[in-house]
Amino acid sequence: MGAIAIVLTALVIFALVSRRLFIRFLLRPVLTVLYRKELHGLENLPKDRGCVIISNHVSWIDGILILWMMPRNVRFVVDGGNFDGAIARWIAGAFDTILMTASPKSIGRALKTARQGLIDGDVVGIFPEGTLTRTGQLQAFKPGIKKILKGTDAVVVPLWVEGMWGSIFSFSGGKFFFKWPKHFRRKLIGFVGEPMPGDTPTELMRSKLQDLGAKATIENRKEFPVLAGRAIRVWKKASRRLQAADSTGVELSGRELLIRTLALRRTLRREVLAHDEQFVGILLPPSVGGVSVNVALAMDQRVSANLNYTVSSSVLNHCISEIGIKHVLSSERFLSKLDLQLDAEVVLLDEIKEKVTKADKAIAFVQSYLPSGLLDRILGLHKVQSDDLLTVIFTSGSTGMPKGVLLSNANISHNVDAIDRAIKLTTEDTVLGILPFFHSFGYSV
Repeated sequence: MGAIAIVLTALVIFALVSRRLFIRFLLRPVLTVLYRKELHGLENLPKDRGCVIISNHVSWIDGILILWMMPRNVRFVVDGGNFDGAIARWIAGAFDTILMTASPKSIGRALKTARQGLIDGDVVGIFPEGTLTRTGQLQAFKPGIKKILKGTDAVVVPLWVEGMWGSIFSFSGGKFFFKWPKHFRRKLIGFVGEPMPGDTPTELMRSKLQDLGAKATIENRKEFPVLAGRAIRVWKKASRRLQAADSTGVELSGRELLIRTLALRRTLRREVLAHDEQFVGILLPPSVGGVSVNVALAMDQRVSANLNYTVSSSVLNHCISEIGIKHVLSSERFLSKLDLQLDAEVVLLDEIKEKVTKADKAIAFVQSYLPSGLLDRILGLHKVQSDDLLTVIFTSGSTGMPKGVLLSNANISHNVDAIDRAIKLTTEDTVLGILPFFHSFGYSV
């Protein structure tokens, strides 16, 4: 008990002597456990002169994270309404936070305080969007930054923090609160840009910040799950919900789709594909079967090539020759509507379905209940990198013979996340996909 009393007394004295150091002392281990940080361009942050940090605003705790990442104290200009409580104001005071309400007098005082801070050599931080982003994308800037810089020689330093979209503190999923964490120890990547003069146009400031966002996204690409691993997790989470349906009447839940795809992967490995066969052609319309085949090939670390069934045999054979396709997966019903002569062996999924054994189904059933990480290792997905090739999409050939566009797991993951941010899909939504899978957007959706 004596030791505990000594520790508590020391903490109280610590808090009284330096609130800022005390709070940092408490927060640092917590944030280190919850997040992994990586900071680039720190040399761009002035060491001994006033500057304004402008940053993207994705989550409620962006200010705390930036204070944790930056070596200098950042005096944020924030809405005082978020600091009504005594404890909140005590914490805000520890970091010399500039509180501001909607009243003209409060705004005037805050601007004056911020300007004086810049003159005194402080780092002032603002979120120029003025509000949390609802899409994960950078919104238009408010004019407040110019008012803060007026009458000072301070520079503007852009800072992009990547990694918080999708967290429980962001608007991902269409709401700010009451979400379950999706990841433990999120990786946060910060990019500090080169200082800009205070008279830089607001539009150019925003453009520079967007450029940093692009760099951070590229740097963060290793954190994107590969397509097959992503499908496994989504389908397991939606095990009882309808996940795919088409006009033939097929309707599959997440569990059913996962089992079917795992069984198809096993059968294709045994009955059709050679061990070293990398590129596999697909000739199917947008359908449940098309989804299952594409993911089955991704699970087996093969590269799919969804072929354009609206072009001639000669054009298709050019595509087949370009990447060395030996097998093209199709269906009898669909193929009968096409007059094609292909320079590759056509494998009908109708026949493959008959070769799926009871053992295939049983093993797939058991695998569907395994933890996602363990299933990744069984399938070898833990070895797949985000930059590894996932699919080949051929151009339309309107100005010549089609050219193959190589798309990696990261390419498709970026597409999927961009669509999700823009549309904000939820479990209550249904997406009608009419674009063919030989179209990059159709493949991604």
